[in-house]
Amino acid sequence: MGGPTSADLAFDALPASSLTVTTVDTDSAGFTVSATTISHTEGGTPTSFTVVLNKRPMADVTLPVVSGNSAEGVISTSAGGPFTATLGLTFTNADALTPQTVYVKGPTDDVDDGDRTYTITVGPTTSTDTRWQLASKTVSAINRDVDVAALVVNPVSGLVTGEGGGTATFTVRLASKPMQTVTVPVSVPAVSSGEVRVSSGAGAPATSTTLYFTADNWNTTQQVTVTGQDDAALDGTRPYNISVGTTTSGDTKYNGLSRLVSGQNGDNEVGHSEGTALAPVNLDGALPYAGQVDPGSVTTAYSDYSLARPAGNVTITVTGATAGVTLTVDDDGDFTSGTLCTATIAAFANGACTATVASAGRIYIRVATTGGNGAGYTLDVVTQTTYSSVDVPRSITDLATTYSSLAVSGGPTSLWKVTVKLSITHGYDGDLDIYVIAPDGTQVQLSTDNGGSGDNYSNTIFDDAAATSITLGTPPFTGTYRPEGLLSALNGRNANGTWQLRVYDDAGGNMGSRTSWSVTVQ
Repeated sequence: MGGPTSADLAFDALPASSLTVTTVDTDSAGFTVSATTISHTEGGTPTSFTVVLNKRPMADVTLPVVSGNSAEGVISTSAGGPFTATLGLTFTNADALTPQTVYVKGPTDDVDDGDRTYTITVGPTTSTDTRWQLASKTVSAINRDVDVAALVVNPVSGLVTGEGGGTATFTVRLASKPMQTVTVPVSVPAVSSGEVRVSSGAGAPATSTTLYFTADNWNTTQQVTVTGQDDAALDGTRPYNISVGTTTSGDTKYNGLSRLVSGQNGDNEVGHSEGTALAPVNLDGALPYAGQVDPGSVTTAYSDYSLARPAGNVTITVTGATAGVTLTVDDDGDFTSGTLCTATIAAFANGACTATVASAGRIYIRVATTGGNGAGYTLDVVTQTTYSSVDVPRSITDLATTYSSLAVSGGPTSLWKVTVKLSITHGYDGDLDIYVIAPDGTQVQLSTDNGGSGDNYSNTIFDDAAATSITLGTPPFTGTYRPEGLLSALNGRNANGTWQLRVYDDAGGNMGSRTSWSVTVQ
């Protein structure tokens, strides 16, 4: 500083002096990576992070960026690539504070290897400015797997073959590259062995064939040919299944896989009609009867039968029809008047119609079809037997469950139909929950909380075929009603054993009695 000037001679004579000033730099060299963890998907859109210096360097600074596993992640400075395992970022004094973007992409590997974790290293830096020789930083990355170990089978349904040797095909490949050879057996299950055979390559049709897939041919489809087998039976178009798998492989993800292929094998046998209106086939003593009918329309192709029956109800059944059929029961055999019942039955379904025979004599049965090869079927008569409980009357008490039992013996081992009839005295029907329980423990809800303050159930019949639901009825519910549950849930079960009627009174103030109940089975 220069010497002072002043009118005061004492100050004017002072000499000049100097002052030393030091500027302290508070910035330190460093760089910032915008993310410490990232994730991306195999073959998907690239993800990214940025790198920027914390201050301007005196000389250029270079940062290497390296993928620790280029099979799982590759990097680029452009979203469009090219992507490599390594790259370098250079920062100058001019652009040091402008972030540079690193794009990361997961390569496809076609292998079901799960999500894979790897590390991307940023740094260490290099520069002639010694303050910018910095240690590296890391980014933890996850490559999300999109590959699945699976069998790709096409188609898996809808194959159509024929007994005359007609064929169909489907293809098999793997959904991803296996780590070891995958063996795929293709076989015809025993239940379908009468319908088709399989083959692959130049192999002859057989009950099984084998496909092999490796890391080289995993995505190449291999064709399986399905050939229809002939038989001498009029059995209609029959469904079948083909098992693909279970696979075996040293690659655990490809061990134990399976698929199922389904199709239909067309019949080449043709039915012929039996009996005529003037000379029907006599079924007396011949039931169950295996019959058949010519192809054609229901008005031109039919088979006629007759059967002696006592007065009362009779149920004629058709089972195992190989094509859709129409069943008609007539009282005089002219099938123009006096028709007692008819039923339309789909292919491979079971059906029946119930007729009322006014007086003992013969009834006449006609089966017709529009099936192109006619139809085969089995005719039979279902007998109907009613079993009544003997442990009634039985009290119904408030807020309690009571049971009544009946025994069935000599009944059908495979139920066709069940109806329940009951009578109950009670002053408030809306309190009652009523169920029937079959010998195997299957419970069907008949009526719960219906009827409000009305009294009694009087000769109430529960039948799935009834026109009116019990929920729409009014006490004392005399007549026939549909139950709330389905009695058809008992079809196919054994009728023999102990049946129970379960009644729960869910409120106080009114009690009653179960006076009678029965089941009718056929």
